Parts: sequence; C-alpha cells; structure tokens
Amino acid sequence: MKNNISYIGIGSPGGKGAGLIRIQSLIDELYPEDRSSSINLIIPEMTIILSDVFGQFISENNLSLEQVKDKTDEEISRLFQQSSFPPLLVGELRKISNRISEPLAVRSSSFTEDSLNKPLAGLFATKMIPNNSPDPNIRFMQLINAVKFVYSSTWFSSSRDSFQAAGFDLSTEMMSVIIQRVHGQKHGQFFLPAFSGVGRSFNYYPFGGSAQESGIIELAAGLGKTIVDGGRKWLFCPENPGTPPPASMKAMLDSGQTHLWTIDLKPPEKESPLDEDEFLTKKTIKLLEEDEIIRFLCSTYSPESDRLEMGFQKNGFKLIDFSPILKGGLFGFNNCMSHLLKDFSSKINEEIEIEFAVNINLESEELDLALLQIRPMKKLNSAGTPSISSIDHKKIIVSSNNALGNLFLENIIDFVYILPSVFSARNTAEMPLEIERINRTLISEGRSYVLCGFGRWGSSDPALGIPVKWSQISGARVIIESTLPDMNPDLSQGSHFFHNILNTETAYLSIDNRGMTKESFIDFEYLEKQCIIFREKYFTHVRLNNEIKIIVDGKKSEGVIYYE
Repeated sequence: MKNNISYIGIGSPGGKGAGLIRIQSLIDELYPEDRSSSINLIIPEMTIILSDVFGQFISENNLSLEQVKDKTDEEISRLFQQSSFPPLLVGELRKISNRISEPLAVRSSSFTEDSLNKPLAGLFATKMIPNNSPDPNIRFMQLINAVKFVYSSTWFSSSRDSFQAAGFDLSTEMMSVIIQRVHGQKHGQFFLPAFSGVGRSFNYYPFGGSAQESGIIELAAGLGKTIVDGGRKWLFCPENPGTPPPASMKAMLDSGQTHLWTIDLKPPEKESPLDEDEFLTKKTIKLLEEDEIIRFLCSTYSPESDRLEMGFQKNGFKLIDFSPILKGGLFGFNNCMSHLLKDFSSKINEEIEIEFAVNINLESEELDLALLQIRPMKKLNSAGTPSISSIDHKKIIVSSNNALGNLFLENIIDFVYILPSVFSARNTAEMPLEIERINRTLISEGRSYVLCGFGRWGSSDPALGIPVKWSQISGARVIIESTLPDMNPDLSQGSHFFHNILNTETAYLSIDNRGMTKESFIDFEYLEKQCIIFREKYFTHVRLNNEIKIIVDGKKSEGVIYYE
C-alpha cells in the first residue's frame, strides 16, 4: 500500500496518529496483495502535526493553563484563534491548502485519548472543513482556524476535569493534530461516505447465538458522527451478519436511522470558527435516494405483510439495515471486516476497535473501505480495579453468573428494587408508572441508580415481567432481572432492551432465585437496612450508607455489586 502519511515538526504523533501508522504497517505485512477485487483498502492521505509544534505554539504565545483556568471554552478558543502559529507550520499548512481542494478532517491526536489504563477517547475536538473554495486563501484560513480550534480543545473545561479525575497532568499534554482527507463522495452540495462504522473484535453483548469472540460492528449511513454521538445505528455480529438485534418489528422500525451527518459544501452565511460543527449539517436519508446509494443500504417494510423485503422498493418504509450488503453478501464486506478484526487483533495481541468509512462506486460496484483508526478496546482490568474473586463475600449485595457488559463503576448510592413479598405477576401492569416517577426524579437530580425487578423487564406480556418502556427506566446504570416462584420465565438476558443496553453500555445482571448460590443472589436484608428515601406500593428507593462498586466482567459473564 502506498504510504499516505507525512509529518510536520518533531515529537510524538499521538494516539490516533500512532494507530494510523500501525494500520499502514499491518496492511503492508498482512495483506501484501489486495484481498478482494470488490473491496479496496485505503488509508486516506494525511499529514500529522507532531507534538513539539504544540509546545512551540504555547511557548511563543506565552499561553498557560493558569491563564485560562477561569475562562469559558469559547474564551479559550478565541484566545487560541488570536495567537500566531510558528512560521514552519504556517508554510506547511499553506502547501496543503494550495494542493488540496476537497474536504479535510482536522483531528486531535493525544496519547491519553487511547491510554490502556485510563482511556479518554473522544475527549478532544475534531473539526471537518469543506476546503472547496476556488480561492486558496479561503481554504488556508479554514485550515488555520480548524487547527487552532483543535489545539484549544486541549484546555477546555471538560479536558481539565477529565485529566484531574484520571490523575493526569494536563500541563504535560503536547497535542498532535492529524489533517486527513475526508473519505466520501459529493451528493449535490453535500459530502459524505455511503456509510461509516466501528468494528470491535470482542462483543460484550452477544446476541443471536453469536460468540463473544466473533466481535460486533456498528454501521450508520453518512459520516461517523452518528455513531460517535450515540445516534441511531445498525448492529450486527460478523458471525451472523443477517441476524438483527433482538427486537420486535415495531421496535426496529421505530429505532431505525432517519437522518445522517454530512459536510455542507456551500459557504455558511456566517463564519463560526469556534463551533466544532460549523460546516456539518444533518439531512434525511432521502439524500441517498437521489443517486441510488440507498439501494445497497436498506430493506423496505411492507405493512400488508408485516415483513421486511431486502433492498429498495418504491413503496414502503425504508429501514437502514444494510441487508443487501450483510444478508445478501454484496462486495464480500462482512468477510473482509471479519478478517480485519481477527487478523489485527491477533497481530497486536489485544482486543481492538477499528473506525472506518466506506464509499460505494456505482459504476464498478466496488467498495472503497477507508480505515480511519485502530485502538485497543477498553479493558476491565484497569489500574485499581479489583478482581471479582478477591472481594469479601460478606460485602457483596448482588452477585450474578449471567452478566452482560464490561465495566467498573463507583460512586453510586441509589438502589431501586421491588421486594419479593410485594411482587405479584397479577399486578405487573400497574408497576411501569410507579417506576417512571422514580426514574424521572432521579434523572432530574443527576443520580444514576441500580434497578432490580422480577421477570423480564420490558416484556410485552405482563405475565412474564414488568411491561415498562425503555424511557421509564432510562436512568438506570445497572439493570437486574431475577426470578420468583410465580414469575419464573427464562430470563431475557437483556434481549427486550438489547439495542438500548448496547447503545448506552448499561450493565445487565441476571439472577436465578430458584436456587440461591454463592454466585447468584440478592441481599434484600442488607438493602432493607439502608436509608429509605421512599417506599411506594411496589418499589422501594434506598440511599445506601456506603458507596457501592459494580464490576461486570463480560468475558466471564460475572457481575457483582458490593461495598467496602
């Protein structure tokens, strides 16, 4: 593969930069020849401004953290915009703007963003610019402003707070910046890829009979901002690409992607160099119908048959589920992604995450698959996280040997539960409104909480569980399902809210009360001794005397809630 990476200055390339350099070497080593005639692997051309340039910029403009500690983010950004770049950087940016006249992504690259022990991914800014003016001076100023904005995000309040919480010294942070061609195509006045995605080599929330080791991939039409912002996306396991996440037809249609992010190539009415999304705009999916790209990305719902038909049909609701590519096997995309995840993970000897964007060439019916980032997946065994086996069993409140997720949580003191003695399968239809009130109160107070109930949360059949909607329990950070003699269905393992649990990384613990064991139990006696905030007809809300800690080890399917 052609080396598309150049550098400005000296120093470190940062986490994203190092990841892209690693991708280049991995592709050259693992795939010396094209893997598929239908897929072209690409690393978009980029220039990395190395870390010492940031230090020089700070020094020459007499900037300091002390100087900005009481300033707003907007004031910090304005201060950086008014500062001057070193002559070397100005000259190199001028060369880029003279040579390239299509959209660019200006991305932060900090090693702390991809730290294995204390990850701060997504903390700093990325700014996309149209860079399409016929006047190179306008392109140059757009690029200058974008780099300064990304630099300024290093000292934003969220950065200062996050570094302090993680035990990092922000004054030592020397930001690198990546200037990279945006992988996309023109659609009228808008620029975007056909779709973007994130692939992970390990899946902490498996469904459809897939193994955790087969990984998980998220896809969304348009720019990857939809996924980054937690928007509507499609999830699939490479092992079973045609199997949708467990949800009813109505739930799939209601949660389907309806809008996508694009770069607006038309000059804005007013320049906003302090706005990260200055040149981005949100459009409906119909934008892709204008040049038939959508026929590769959707199924069409027929209300008459209550079925999804693969591909684009003139009449009917379009669900962006990528079925022609995933179920129909077009381009060999799933096979390619599966190999990339397994091969890269094996070579690095880590579970990994890959960001990518895809263009579809309608004439040749080929995919251009651009690899944008590779990073280690977030690990549970971060510094300071105890192993579950080391915890004093007497201090465990909840234990499960059937858990989904991968997290370590602290600082939660609110626990909402229903006692076995007051639960009745005959009354489950009355319970959603009660928990909704509690949920709304805790959200308004900014309090995450643990929620425990019996049977299946969200079951459409009240005889099988509590028929809540996701919005009625959305503040819960941990959801527990348990059994009782008269409420004893096969537990859902999160299936009824699976897409919500996945998207919000909510922990799920399943507990079989039919045979309480050391590995599976709830200590209601302990909960009843805590400070009761209120007790309604069914649910009790307690505020614990001790902060609890929550560990979910998805690889072992184990989870515990305990106090120290």
